[in-house]
Order: sequence, then C-alpha cells, then structure tokens
Amino acid sequence: MPFSFFYKGKFMIKYILSIIAIVAINIGTLFCYTKLVSIPKIAVVDISKIVEKSEKVKELRDDNNKKLDELEQWIEESRVKVQKEKDKTKKEQLIDQYQDIARQRENIIKQNYDAKLQEINDEISATIKKTAKNNECNVIILNSVIMEGGLDITDEVLKNLPM
Repeated sequence: MPFSFFYKGKFMIKYILSIIAIVAINIGTLFCYTKLVSIPKIAVVDISKIVEKSEKVKELRDDNNKKLDELEQWIEESRVKVQKEKDKTKKEQLIDQYQDIARQRENIIKQNYDAKLQEINDEISATIKKTAKNNECNVIILNSVIMEGGLDITDEVLKNLPM
C-alpha cells in the first residue's frame, strides 16, 4: 500500500482530526456568512395612500385653510380701512403697516403648518419602520418605485397610525 503510514496510529488520528477541523471551519464560515449576508425581505408602502387617508393630515389641511381664509378676510377688511382714509400720507403708512402685518401672519401660519406637518411625517415614518420590523422586513421601498414583489404593508401602517 502506497499510503500505509496514514493508516497507522498517530498519523491516522492527526489526519482524521485535520479533516474534521477543516470541515468544521468551513461549516462555521458558511454559517457566519449566511447570517451576515441575509436575503433582504422587502416591505412596500404606498405613501400617497397613507397621506390621503391620514386623519391628522386632513385636520392639518383644514386648520391651515381656515387660518388662511381668516387672513384673507383680515386683508380685505384692511383694504376697506385704507380706502376710507383720505390723507395720502396716512394711506401709504396704513398700506405699509398692513402689508407687514399680513406677511408676519402668513409666515407664522406657514411655520406652524410646516412644524406640524413634520411631526406627522415623523409619526408616519416611525409607524412604517415599526410595521416593517414587525413583519421582519429589513428593506422598505415606495410602491411607486417597484413594479412587483415585496410585502405591501400600507393597510397595516394605516391601522397602526396614532390617531
């Protein structure tokens, strides 16, 4: 036998242990690699549907429109006051004064709207992430970007949104 020294005593044990060690290392490496490079599970969400059906967004829009209508009404009342003024200098002062006030009020309305909209956006984003995590999804894609595939979590997000 040409390789008979492998079959005797110490050499045979070392040979078998070496093979076992190599196989164990390969299995461990493969296991670690599959854990590190896991196949992504994709969640798909229709953000426009969520925004459209969100009660908070509707309330914010209605409130903002009401405030803008009130501002428009105030501007109209200011125009009437300016038109009633006979003195040209006072008229110009009133115009400047009312324009400054109107700009300030408009800026306040816009800032409040933007801040509240950001809060709602943060809530929606957090709910989307939480829902995706609960469904063991590690990638979230908007449905407008993907043609097919993925787990649609839109309705579940709508149910989980804070009221």
